[in-house]
Amino acid sequence: MQRQRNGGNYSGGAPWGVTDLKAAVLYLKFNDDTLPGDSQRIFSFCHSGGGAQSVILGASGDSEMYTPYLESIGAAIIDRNGIKLSDSICGAMCWCPINSLDTADKAYEWTMGQYSTDGTRGTGTWTGALSDDLASEYAKYINDLGFRSPNGKPLSLEKSEDGIYTSGSYYDYMLKIERIP
Repeated sequence: MQRQRNGGNYSGGAPWGVTDLKAAVLYLKFNDDTLPGDSQRIFSFCHSGGGAQSVILGASGDSEMYTPYLESIGAAIIDRNGIKLSDSICGAMCWCPINSLDTADKAYEWTMGQYSTDGTRGTGTWTGALSDDLASEYAKYINDLGFRSPNGKPLSLEKSEDGIYTSGSYYDYMLKIERIP
Protein backbone atom coordinates (compact mmCIF):
# COMPACT_ATOMS: atom_id res chain seq x y z
CA MET A 1 0.00 0.00 0.00
CA GLN A 2 1.32 3.43 -0.84
CA ARG A 3 0.32 6.44 1.16
CA GLN A 4 0.82 9.96 -0.02
CA ARG A 5 2.18 12.85 1.97
CA ASN A 6 2.62 16.31 0.47
CA GLY A 7 1.93 14.83 -2.96
CA GLY A 8 4.82 12.32 -2.81
CA ASN A 9 4.70 8.57 -3.17
CA TYR A 10 7.12 6.40 -1.26
CA SER A 11 8.44 3.22 -2.86
CA GLY A 12 7.36 -0.01 -1.25
CA GLY A 13 5.22 1.78 1.30
CA ALA A 14 8.22 3.01 3.31
CA PRO A 15 8.28 4.52 5.91
CA TRP A 16 4.67 3.69 6.72
CA GLY A 17 5.14 0.17 8.08
CA VAL A 18 7.54 1.34 10.78
CA THR A 19 5.46 4.48 11.30
CA ASP A 20 2.46 2.26 12.10
CA LEU A 21 4.56 0.22 14.53
CA LYS A 22 5.77 3.40 16.23
CA ALA A 23 2.17 4.65 16.44
CA ALA A 24 1.20 1.40 18.18
CA VAL A 25 4.05 1.84 20.67
CA LEU A 26 2.94 5.41 21.31
CA TYR A 27 -0.66 4.25 21.78
CA LEU A 28 0.45 1.75 24.41
CA LYS A 29 2.51 4.38 26.19
CA PHE A 30 -0.27 6.98 25.99
CA ASN A 31 -2.69 4.49 27.58
CA ASP A 32 -0.18 2.99 30.01
CA ASP A 33 -2.30 3.78 33.05
CA THR A 34 -5.35 1.92 31.70
CA LEU A 35 -3.77 -1.08 29.95
CA PRO A 36 -2.20 -4.13 31.62
CA GLY A 37 1.52 -4.65 31.30
CA ASP A 38 4.50 -2.35 31.43
CA SER A 39 4.86 0.02 28.47
CA GLN A 40 8.57 0.36 29.26
CA ARG A 41 9.04 -3.35 28.46
CA ILE A 42 7.77 -3.45 24.86
CA PHE A 43 9.51 -5.94 22.60
CA SER A 44 9.10 -6.36 18.86
CA PHE A 45 9.27 -9.92 17.58
CA CYS A 46 9.13 -10.37 13.82
CA HIS A 47 10.34 -12.55 10.96
CA SER A 48 11.43 -11.88 7.36
CA GLY A 49 10.05 -8.55 6.08
CA GLY A 50 8.61 -7.92 9.53
CA GLY A 51 12.06 -8.68 10.93
CA ALA A 52 13.47 -5.86 8.85
CA GLN A 53 10.81 -3.51 10.19
CA SER A 54 11.49 -4.75 13.71
CA VAL A 55 15.18 -3.90 13.27
CA ILE A 56 14.27 -0.39 12.16
CA LEU A 57 11.74 0.03 14.99
CA GLY A 58 14.33 -1.06 17.56
CA ALA A 59 17.14 1.07 16.15
CA SER A 60 15.19 4.25 15.45
CA GLY A 61 13.66 4.97 18.84
CA ASP A 62 12.74 8.64 19.16
CA SER A 63 14.16 9.48 15.75
CA GLU A 64 12.86 12.88 14.70
CA MET A 65 12.75 11.62 11.10
CA TYR A 66 9.47 9.87 11.90
CA THR A 67 7.76 12.85 13.56
CA PRO A 68 6.11 14.25 10.41
CA TYR A 69 4.78 10.80 9.49
CA LEU A 70 3.46 10.16 12.99
CA GLU A 71 1.82 13.58 13.02
CA SER A 72 0.22 12.98 9.61
CA ILE A 73 -1.59 9.87 10.86
CA GLY A 74 -2.61 11.45 14.17
CA ALA A 75 -0.42 9.30 16.41
CA ALA A 76 -0.23 10.18 20.09
CA ILE A 77 2.97 12.18 20.38
CA ILE A 78 2.42 13.80 23.77
CA ASP A 79 0.80 12.41 26.90
CA ARG A 80 -2.20 13.89 28.75
CA ASN A 81 0.17 16.24 30.62
CA GLY A 82 1.77 17.58 27.45
CA ILE A 83 4.99 15.59 27.88
CA LYS A 84 6.55 14.11 24.74
CA LEU A 85 6.06 10.35 24.53
CA SER A 86 8.94 8.08 23.59
CA ASP A 87 8.53 5.56 20.76
CA SER A 88 11.62 3.64 21.93
CA ILE A 89 11.13 -0.02 22.73
CA CYS A 90 12.94 -2.23 25.21
CA GLY A 91 14.14 -4.73 22.63
CA ALA A 92 13.71 -6.28 19.22
CA MET A 93 13.98 -9.93 18.27
CA CYS A 94 14.41 -10.11 14.52
CA TRP A 95 14.39 -13.53 12.92
CA CYS A 96 15.78 -13.74 9.39
CA PRO A 97 15.25 -10.05 8.64
CA ILE A 98 15.29 -9.25 4.96
CA ASN A 99 18.00 -6.67 4.48
CA SER A 100 17.51 -6.08 0.77
CA LEU A 101 13.93 -4.95 0.80
CA ASP A 102 14.15 -3.65 -2.76
CA THR A 103 14.96 -7.13 -4.14
CA ALA A 104 13.32 -9.44 -1.59
CA ASP A 105 10.15 -10.17 -3.59
CA LYS A 106 12.19 -10.84 -6.72
CA ALA A 107 14.50 -13.21 -4.83
CA TYR A 108 11.55 -15.04 -3.29
CA GLU A 109 9.87 -15.59 -6.64
CA TRP A 110 13.13 -16.78 -8.23
CA THR A 111 13.98 -19.21 -5.43
CA MET A 112 10.50 -20.42 -4.43
CA GLY A 113 7.50 -18.70 -5.97
CA GLN A 114 8.00 -19.95 -9.48
CA TYR A 115 7.98 -23.52 -8.15
CA SER A 116 4.72 -23.13 -6.27
CA THR A 117 2.33 -26.02 -6.78
CA ASP A 118 -0.67 -24.66 -4.90
CA GLY A 119 -2.21 -23.04 -7.98
CA THR A 120 -1.67 -19.47 -6.85
CA ARG A 121 0.80 -18.83 -9.66
CA GLY A 122 -0.88 -20.89 -12.35
CA THR A 123 -0.39 -20.42 -16.08
CA GLY A 124 -2.59 -17.63 -17.40
CA THR A 125 -3.13 -15.99 -14.00
CA TRP A 126 -1.95 -12.50 -13.15
CA THR A 127 -0.12 -13.91 -10.12
CA GLY A 128 1.71 -16.37 -12.37
CA ALA A 129 2.71 -13.54 -14.71
CA LEU A 130 3.83 -11.40 -11.77
CA SER A 131 5.88 -14.28 -10.36
CA ASP A 132 7.57 -14.84 -13.72
CA ASP A 133 8.28 -11.12 -14.11
CA LEU A 134 9.78 -10.87 -10.63
CA ALA A 135 11.90 -14.01 -11.14
CA SER A 136 13.21 -12.59 -14.43
CA GLU A 137 14.00 -9.25 -12.79
CA TYR A 138 15.94 -11.10 -10.08
CA ALA A 139 18.01 -12.83 -12.77
CA LYS A 140 18.88 -9.43 -14.26
CA TYR A 141 19.81 -8.20 -10.78
CA ILE A 142 22.09 -11.22 -10.17
CA ASN A 143 23.74 -10.86 -13.57
CA ASP A 144 24.40 -7.15 -12.97
CA LEU A 145 26.19 -7.93 -9.68
CA GLY A 146 29.01 -9.74 -11.51
CA PHE A 147 29.39 -12.62 -9.05
CA ARG A 148 32.34 -15.00 -9.44
CA SER A 149 32.93 -18.46 -8.02
CA PRO A 150 35.85 -19.02 -5.62
CA ASN A 151 37.99 -20.03 -8.63
CA GLY A 152 37.10 -16.80 -10.48
CA LYS A 153 34.55 -18.19 -12.93
CA PRO A 154 31.77 -15.68 -13.72
CA LEU A 155 28.41 -16.70 -12.26
CA SER A 156 25.34 -15.73 -14.23
CA LEU A 157 21.81 -16.83 -14.96
CA GLU A 158 20.64 -17.72 -18.44
CA LYS A 159 17.13 -17.80 -19.78
CA SER A 160 15.90 -21.37 -19.64
CA GLU A 161 13.38 -23.09 -21.90
CA ASP A 162 10.52 -21.97 -19.67
CA GLY A 163 11.84 -18.39 -19.74
CA ILE A 164 12.48 -18.02 -16.04
CA TYR A 165 16.30 -18.11 -15.85
CA THR A 166 16.72 -21.46 -14.10
CA SER A 167 19.96 -22.31 -15.82
CA GLY A 168 23.47 -20.97 -16.01
CA SER A 169 26.60 -21.02 -13.90
CA TYR A 170 24.97 -19.14 -10.97
CA TYR A 171 22.12 -21.67 -10.87
CA ASP A 172 24.53 -24.62 -11.01
CA TYR A 173 26.73 -23.07 -8.33
CA MET A 174 23.75 -22.45 -6.01
CA LEU A 175 22.65 -26.07 -6.36
CA LYS A 176 26.17 -27.24 -5.60
CA ILE A 177 26.66 -25.18 -2.43
CA GLU A 178 23.13 -25.74 -1.11
CA ARG A 179 23.38 -29.53 -1.07
CA ILE A 180 23.63 -30.98 2.38
CA PRO A 181 25.93 -34.02 2.58
